[in-house]
Amino acid sequence: MDRFDERLQEEGKTSQPSSRWNKLLSAWRSKAATASAMQWVRESRKQILMSVSGVVIITAAAWGGNAYVHANTIEYLEVYKGDQLVGTVSSQDDLNKLYDARLQAIQTKYPNVHMKIDTSMIRTVGAAKFKKVPETEETLGKLEAMIPAYAEGVELKVNDVPIGIVKDQDTADKLLMQVKNAHNPDLKKTKEVKALSANTRSTNAAKVMSRVESVALRERVAMTEKDTDPNKVLTEEEAMKLLTEGKEKAVEYTVKKGDTVSSIAKEHRVAMETIYKNNPEVEEQYLQIGQKLNLTEMKPLLTVKTVETYSEFIVTEPQKEIRYDDSMRAGEVKVVREGKQGMKRMTYKLTKDNGNLTKEEWIDQEVITPAISKIVIQGTKVVNGEGTGSFAYPVSGATLTSGYGERWGRMHKGIDLVSSDRTIMASDDGVIAFAGVKNGYGNTIIINHRNGYKTLYGHLSSIDVNEGDIVEKGQSIAVMGSTGNSTGTHLHFEIHKDDAVQNPLKYL
Repeated sequence: MDRFDERLQEEGKTSQPSSRWNKLLSAWRSKAATASAMQWVRESRKQILMSVSGVVIITAAAWGGNAYVHANTIEYLEVYKGDQLVGTVSSQDDLNKLYDARLQAIQTKYPNVHMKIDTSMIRTVGAAKFKKVPETEETLGKLEAMIPAYAEGVELKVNDVPIGIVKDQDTADKLLMQVKNAHNPDLKKTKEVKALSANTRSTNAAKVMSRVESVALRERVAMTEKDTDPNKVLTEEEAMKLLTEGKEKAVEYTVKKGDTVSSIAKEHRVAMETIYKNNPEVEEQYLQIGQKLNLTEMKPLLTVKTVETYSEFIVTEPQKEIRYDDSMRAGEVKVVREGKQGMKRMTYKLTKDNGNLTKEEWIDQEVITPAISKIVIQGTKVVNGEGTGSFAYPVSGATLTSGYGERWGRMHKGIDLVSSDRTIMASDDGVIAFAGVKNGYGNTIIINHRNGYKTLYGHLSSIDVNEGDIVEKGQSIAVMGSTGNSTGTHLHFEIHKDDAVQNPLKYL
């Protein structure tokens, strides 16, 4: 065959091979190779079969081993608190069940607050290990004690000072509304005018009308969410008492010589209203040495400011028109026409803090029905000092700052007047019955008009007359001041008829 190849090669050198010869050559070579391979397989068949069997056995053994390991490998979670390994659990469900049980238990313990648990420091890492048994129960037992619980709440601040924590925002809003309503129970959305059945300022007021203009808190109140110890969350009752009463401090005082209600109030920085309210038996002129006074003053954390338009309809007494007759003896009187009462409306703006009057403004006065004066003929042959029965304002250009009636829980027996002109004048003819210092009134003048009427002028700065002096209507008798139980410069003016106190507005 080698020689045949050589021959072909030689022929190829001398002549151009045709495609036919090339095909015959390729076919011969392929046949020769195939015959050689088949011969090798026949000779090595046994050896090949043994080799293949060995590979199959080894592969099967390896696969079986891996399957066994895989079937016995346990997946689990490693549980950490921060960087500290707590233990292992089977799955996330184990942790979720623990969280639910922990929250339910703490919520049952504190049913009146919103409880939460903090799991932010708990983390897990997935792991797998051959025949690993997770320590689920032991891990959950440790973990339960590591989960902190807290209460959600809303912190109240008054003027930036923390006061306390309540359950939620709704509770905080409800408390503030209750504080406002406690001092304005009759406020309506329509702010309609309504008649009041009590608390009239003047005893002779025929009708009283009041309209609330505004209700607001004087302090700044802020509310912020805050997590806290559930034991520190205030109940509604505790928070309400704190806001409306503050922290009460019991104070008792023993009256000593020279004490007055006003001096005690000033010394201990307590409102006189508090003294009268806590000690209803107290009257300025009847303090007894050794008497025990309760000076405990509630100091609410919140101040409810209300502004109210207040009108009262006052029955006015008729003026007396005097016609003199020098032929009639002194003291002789003839009534020509009986007088008739009238009515006027006095309007004020009242500002109150927690229901206590702090400012009173006289807005308007309107005569509804004019009073008809009484005409009297009176003899002129009289001793000087007998009044006419017709009274004039004791202050020129007077402004009324406080009316007749209840004030600070006690009777205000007259009216208070202020003016830029501080000259005090006699309201009618009369004789000076008293000129000196009177308990509570300071420097005081009392004029006896010798016709059943007396007038009193209190809190004077100075007195220009003496007891027994005869004075005429409009005569200067004193200077306005702030002596005695007084909060500022003004004139306290009273009219008494047969020793019974009267509303001066009926005669002025």
